[in-house]
Amino acid sequence: AHCTLSRIPVYHTKQVKESLTGRIKIDHLSENEFGALLPSPFYEKLKRLIDLFSAIFFIPIFSPLLVIVAILIKLESKGPILFLQRRMGFRGRPFTMYKFRSMYIDKQGKGFTQGEDDPRITKIGKFIRKFRIDELPQIFNILLGQMSFIGPRPESLELSMWYEMDVPFFSYRHVVRPGISGW
Repeated sequence: AHCTLSRIPVYHTKQVKESLTGRIKIDHLSENEFGALLPSPFYEKLKRLIDLFSAIFFIPIFSPLLVIVAILIKLESKGPILFLQRRMGFRGRPFTMYKFRSMYIDKQGKGFTQGEDDPRITKIGKFIRKFRIDELPQIFNILLGQMSFIGPRPESLELSMWYEMDVPFFSYRHVVRPGISGW
């Protein structure tokens, strides 16, 4: 995983065996057209262009909604409009992810959201979470090249480090940009 994240090609043993013997088993497919675990450079560039142009297209469309939600958050409770959190990103590089703040800033909790009835969640927070409106500021993460519309959800740095120790091959998810929508 670390080689893949460093852009060093990693090949499956089946691909190496096929190259050495000159024989190809037809009962399986390679990981991609080159047998590598990395997305092709053409795919990465095309996907980035689609994300970039889509973000530029959607920002003006969603701007009125973004402004209304920002005003409602500010009117309901003190604190910043945005919730900023460091997340693990593309190629294992941390980035700051933007979300609308949906919790009171002066109430303590256990660290992770305790479900829908968490007393820290504001009234507007319940609404924007239900309809995923709290995720809309992530369009700016896409514009900056830190995220994509489609990709694995980025985890917090602490959770990501824990998963990497506990979940086999977890770090392979960082081969692609994290996404708003998940896989």
